[in-house]
Amino acid sequence: MNDFEGNVRQKVEDYYYENKVYPHKELINNLLQEKKRDDKSIKTPTLKSLYDDFVKFKMGKMVKESTLNIYKYTWDKWESFEKSTSPKELNEMNERTLSLFNTFLLEQGLQLNTIGKYTKTLKTFLRYVSNHLEMNVPPSFQRVKVEREEKNDFVVFDKEEFERLKREVFYSRYFKENRFDLSEREILIGRIMVFLCSTGLSYVDFDRLSIDNLFVDIDILDSKKKYLNIKIHRQKTNIPEVCIIPIIDITIDLLIDMLGLTYEFYEGDDESVDIEFKLKILEKLLRLMKKGRKFTKYQPRLFPKVHQQDFNKEIKLLMCKLGMVSEVKILKQVKNKVVDLNIPKYQLITSHTGRRTYITSCLRQGIRPHILMRTTGHKKIGTLLRYNKETDLNIYNEFEDKIRTSVNQSVSN
Repeated sequence: MNDFEGNVRQKVEDYYYENKVYPHKELINNLLQEKKRDDKSIKTPTLKSLYDDFVKFKMGKMVKESTLNIYKYTWDKWESFEKSTSPKELNEMNERTLSLFNTFLLEQGLQLNTIGKYTKTLKTFLRYVSNHLEMNVPPSFQRVKVEREEKNDFVVFDKEEFERLKREVFYSRYFKENRFDLSEREILIGRIMVFLCSTGLSYVDFDRLSIDNLFVDIDILDSKKKYLNIKIHRQKTNIPEVCIIPIIDITIDLLIDMLGLTYEFYEGDDESVDIEFKLKILEKLLRLMKKGRKFTKYQPRLFPKVHQQDFNKEIKLLMCKLGMVSEVKILKQVKNKVVDLNIPKYQLITSHTGRRTYITSCLRQGIRPHILMRTTGHKKIGTLLRYNKETDLNIYNEFEDKIRTSVNQSVSN
């Protein structure tokens, strides 16, 4: 009743302001009828227009470019989800809809942390619509869990698994035959994984890698010694410092192959080809490519374009084919209870497995953390160590190497 009275008073005052005279009774009725017609003509904002408003609001808060990219990717995934189901309105943005969206992302092979980022973005957006725009949003959306991988519930390749992968997709020339019959596409997917494991690049940085990020440098103390580095700014951070990633060993051969030269071209069928000769070949190749000489269809990229969600699906299939089917025990919270799950290892493999394998392998081989952080772009050692996979065996080996408890050792001390 109070709202109606206030509406009448507002209409009367507006009319008086425009005409300098108060409206009579019939005119007031007409004004109120016009208000009803106007209310019906007002369209409810679309979800897309509300999301655009949310992004503009966040841009005004000077959020990081990496955060804005997450907003963009979230909406791209949401549009794909709507195409697979139906367009959604604001009053449908409830717990059930967001849970279906999570399931949709899982079926695309995305890792839990990535799914969590998209879910968190949608929840932030809906809170903005509810609190800032004061629009009605189903409150049940708050109950949707933001997915995250547990601290140590991820996998890395052990030495034997990594060597098996390299043999099948790259250096099988050293052997008489491959164990597995792989397609060209499977070989490409495997080579990308080898490269990720050898460089520690996140997929978003790998995807924008080009010949301009490769540098053959000269040792300032020894002009005859050359070495190969990737130099790249991490897209995820706004820090101007460049990541410097050494390219050594067989990864140099892989790059030469991917840049368009066959191994036999530089007499590489001999396993003893030295590093200096390989770098001399690569340096000349890069110089020609940077001047515009075409050696591959996908130049200036180092590898053909493969979308991350496609890669995450296909690498699982490849690793299953290569026999990575042993079960891995993980802990998962289900309805407020922590339960043990046994999952085939290949199902846990994603593009991020490469970065985790790189960090874990480097730390186990004695690379000092502050040096390793220059290659990964981490600024906090705690963040770096989240990528280190501590297994039962390497925990035991560390104690066995450092703690001496034998009788003879005790006596001698």
